[in-house]
Amino acid sequence: MGWTSWNKFGCNVSDTLIREVADAMSANGIKALADYVHARGLGFGLYTDAGRTTCEGRPGSYGYEAIDAKTYASWGVDYVKVDWCNTEGLDARTRYTDFRDALAASGRAIVFSICEWGRNEPWTRTRWASRARSCNRRRASCRCG
Repeated sequence: MGWTSWNKFGCNVSDTLIREVADAMSANGIKALADYVHARGLGFGLYTDAGRTTCEGRPGSYGYEAIDAKTYASWGVDYVKVDWCNTEGLDARTRYTDFRDALAASGRAIVFSICEWGRNEPWTRTRWASRARSCNRRRASCRCG
């Protein structure tokens, strides 16, 4: 289960709209929402990007991996999808390994799903995605932490 503004609103979002939807979903914040989802036997996941900004130009996690991972852990996040947009000049293997390490240090087992569209061939003989202990498009079982 999850919610993404993109699926419903595309680029037609505003601060007010997101706040209204978030308030309708949970007036008590992300942690309370995750607790609610967990109480029903479901996992809770979020989306971020390994780059400077997401595919839609929102802030990404580049340089904030440790802070983001600790925040996700404190909220009770079970799954994080990490996209590969706006990553010019960055190395996928390094960025995803750094994110893996941040998740592992967060103190919570979090499923780590990379999305880099195969541009850096994570399935090749070096199998770097496996060493980054991530889920790639083949949906291997994986957890960090």
